[in-house]
Amino acid sequence: MSARVSLLLDRHAGIAVLLGLPVFSGAMIIADAVFLPDRFYASLPRLGRRTARRLGVRLPRPRGEAGAGSVPPQARPEAPGLKVR
Repeated sequence: MSARVSLLLDRHAGIAVLLGLPVFSGAMIIADAVFLPDRFYASLPRLGRRTARRLGVRLPRPRGEAGAGSVPPQARPEAPGLKVR
């Protein structure tokens, strides 16, 4: 997973430096972030804590981790012609 993200960032950084298009490259990095899987975003807090620990930065203790139960269930959209029981 991190190899794909690294390849994505390296490619756009190369475009920014070699072609002199930093604004375009930055916009494309942000646009490509839409296609990253949900598990990447779910792993960001853990990655941040691990990086902070390696750098020796003290972080406050987390009050509680967001789990699957933290998001309320979403209503399903009704399709035309379908009856919901």
